Amino acid sequence: MTRVNRLIAFLGKEVSRYIFKAFIVGLILYVVELSFAFGIQALLFKLLGISGNGLPKWLPVEGLTGILVIIFLMGLFRCLLLWGQVYFQGAAQEEFMLLQRKRLIEWALREQSVSYGHVLGLFYERTNTSAGVVMSLVTCAVQLSLTILVGISLVSIAPIPTAISSLLLLVLIGPTYLLDKKIGVYGKSLKSDSDKTNRGLVVNLKNLLLMQIYGTVDQEEQKLFSSLNSFAKNTINYWNVSGLKFVLPQFAGIVLACGVAVSLAKTNQGGTGYVISYFYLFIRFVQGGSEISKTYSNFVFQWPRFHELASWWTNASKQMEQHKKVKTVAPSIVSAAEKPWGWSLTNVSYQYPSASEATLQGLSLQIPAGSTFVITGASGSGKSTLLGLLLGTNVPDHGELDIQFENGETKPLLSVRQGLFSKIGYVGPESFLIDGTVQENIFYGLKSPPSSEQLSQALIDSECQFIQQLPLGLNHKITDQGQGLSAGQKQRLSLARALIRNPSVLILDEATANLDDETEARLISSFRKFKGKMTIIIVTHRQAILSIADHHLKLG
Repeated sequence: MTRVNRLIAFLGKEVSRYIFKAFIVGLILYVVELSFAFGIQALLFKLLGISGNGLPKWLPVEGLTGILVIIFLMGLFRCLLLWGQVYFQGAAQEEFMLLQRKRLIEWALREQSVSYGHVLGLFYERTNTSAGVVMSLVTCAVQLSLTILVGISLVSIAPIPTAISSLLLLVLIGPTYLLDKKIGVYGKSLKSDSDKTNRGLVVNLKNLLLMQIYGTVDQEEQKLFSSLNSFAKNTINYWNVSGLKFVLPQFAGIVLACGVAVSLAKTNQGGTGYVISYFYLFIRFVQGGSEISKTYSNFVFQWPRFHELASWWTNASKQMEQHKKVKTVAPSIVSAAEKPWGWSLTNVSYQYPSASEATLQGLSLQIPAGSTFVITGASGSGKSTLLGLLLGTNVPDHGELDIQFENGETKPLLSVRQGLFSKIGYVGPESFLIDGTVQENIFYGLKSPPSSEQLSQALIDSECQFIQQLPLGLNHKITDQGQGLSAGQKQRLSLARALIRNPSVLILDEATANLDDETEARLISSFRKFKGKMTIIIVTHRQAILSIADHHLKLG
């Protein structure tokens, strides 16, 4: 894929269309500006009683009314085109932010692990900054087509003065290049300041209580203030240098335009009808060049963050393609999935893309259908990796991974992965809750509501009798933090949610990690009821839960 195609893919089709439309606006705006310039000159000649030659034949130089109509119409068209430019700028910016944030959400919710600070930085600051670059590209598309055509017109009117003036303007390349280097330095510093602020804020919010206890709140606050001050300073410096770079060619252009106009008037080159119109067009030529130069400065300033977002998308799009390949292998599973099933792993290895060595190497094991299989091991030994392999969210680099149904049928896991998820109940280390009623939390993820008998049985099996003591029972409102509920009560709600699905497999991923011994013992007693009724996979570092294990795998 060429760079242009990659850029179009990153910007998205809608944004690319807006940029193309802006280019067309520039072409039309050129015709309007040309007509407007000649109209102004014809009006001045008419009012001053000057007989100017060299004006276009289509211009009604004889009648004042005709000249005024031309000026009015061109002024109206010019306003409409500039309105279109502003609309395309804003629309392209919003379409770009919408596309990137949808991509980020899709990617983040399907990845195995992501950095909160990194995702939030991309979602807000990086996307907002890059959207500013997109808006500048729309402006540049208008000004580029307009400036090129105006320049061609200037050459056709007065070739030698235009060539001399353009060469003199080229002298500004050296100073503007040096200014752009400064702008690039500010841009790199800005990215660093932004990263420090985002990371620091996320870490501090996660550890606020510890900071308050240790008395380091003021210290951490000053670190954040320092990076914020540096961010503001670099931004202000950018606007200072960018403004200087923007006005330099415009000032030089006015001086040169005056000189050229005097030259044309004395030599009568092209006819007196071109003097004022040439002056107007030359000013527009210089303004267009300044806008393009300003856009380039903005691009240089924002490039580190724009490049980061674009690089993220390049890598994320490849990962998403892999997810889609896995997802579309097969949409459903045979009816045997209504009963417990087991796994068979033969010489399975898995290595994370960024890791220097495999997390799991040559692993072979059997998890019989209907058994309780407990996985333990030190942190980093591969417990979560193995769970990802069993669920199909991780794809092994080597080896075979099969599903074994209770009726003896065997199928490759990836060929039936999507169908398996509908028959899995999951309880993680943190209780996932939503803003809503207790019942809405228990029914979360169900395609259709269960019967009252199913709900009652799930509440009994998960020991959720405490719900009866809540002010509104099942209709009691809770937040996503579950205020008013203990850690054990929240975990039992999570267990009820898992059981209401009538699962063939129950996954307990560090489900008792944050509980006290008494609460853990009660939950283990609940788990014991399900032995033999379903396959239970337990990932844990707590020893008490081993009491219900049929099979125990210790990694590391």
